[in-house]
Formats: sequence, structure tokens, C-alpha cells
Amino acid sequence: MTVFLGLGIAGIVLLVLSLVLDGVLEGLFGGAGVLDGLFDGLLSLPVVAGFVSMLGFGGAIVLGTTGLGAGPATAAGACAGLGAGWLTLKVTRALMRDQTTATPRG
Repeated sequence: MTVFLGLGIAGIVLLVLSLVLDGVLEGLFGGAGVLDGLFDGLLSLPVVAGFVSMLGFGGAIVLGTTGLGAGPATAAGACAGLGAGWLTLKVTRALMRDQTTATPRG
């Protein structure tokens, strides 16, 4: 249970850091060569944070409410994490494509 809760909290902390620092963490890996493009799209920090949070909290919920062991709790948490990661990816892509109308000028 402690491991699952730790993963959930770590995911939330990562999400807060990615929102507060707004690209600074991604910029740290920009010139690394091997890591170029690693945080684009599927592996962006908000997507990873959503996956890790839901893996941890989903696993903790399944482990705490059922008599199942750590294996099924991990599987359920991973499914919840994939759903959260996919939803985060779709929302962030929609927000990035949001076009505003032209600003009226004098």
C-alpha cells in the first residue's frame, strides 16, 4: 500500500512541478542529443505524471478495498494509468491547437 501511495504522491508532485516550472524541466533535456524529443507527445511530463498518479492511487484503491494481492492491484492501476495518460494527452493536444480569433486593431 505504501508503494502505491508513494507513486500517487510522486505523480502529483511531478505534475505540479511541470505546471509551475512550465517547460523548464523539459528544457533541461533539450540539448542532450539522445533525449531529443523524448518529452514530446506521449512522454510529456503531464502525461507521465497522470499515468504514475493513477497507477499509484488506482493500485492503492484496489489493494485496500479488495482481497486481491499486489499483482492484480498493479494491473488495475496500470489500466487506470493508461486511461489517465491517454486523456491527458488528448486534453493537452486540444489545448495546444486552440486558435483564438484575431485581436481587433484600432
